[in-house]
Amino acid sequence: MAEIGSRDYESPVIRERGRRVASMMGDRPLAHFAGAIGILGQLATAYWYLLYPLLVVPSPASYAFFVAWFVLVGLTVKWWRHHPIRSFFVPIVSAPIAIVALWLGSALLGWAP
Repeated sequence: MAEIGSRDYESPVIRERGRRVASMMGDRPLAHFAGAIGILGQLATAYWYLLYPLLVVPSPASYAFFVAWFVLVGLTVKWWRHHPIRSFFVPIVSAPIAIVALWLGSALLGWAP
């Protein structure tokens, strides 16, 4: 039994915490790979943020799509190092939002090619 104030490295709590940390460290390459897939996915969303709005959306509103895409790419790249899972989910969340915004613009504001 350990004395008061000393660390007991054989306690079950310490061992479990060590296993969790080892598990997280072992999954980091997989998480970084998923983050890289997210970066590539966000680059692929350029069609809905850059090309399609250039053809359909009036000029002032198309700038908002351009700025949004560049900000999202910047966030995806920035988060890749410390929060790679966030980078993975950015295109999964942002592409449907852009598609819905374009659909609403065409339905309510008359955006058409």
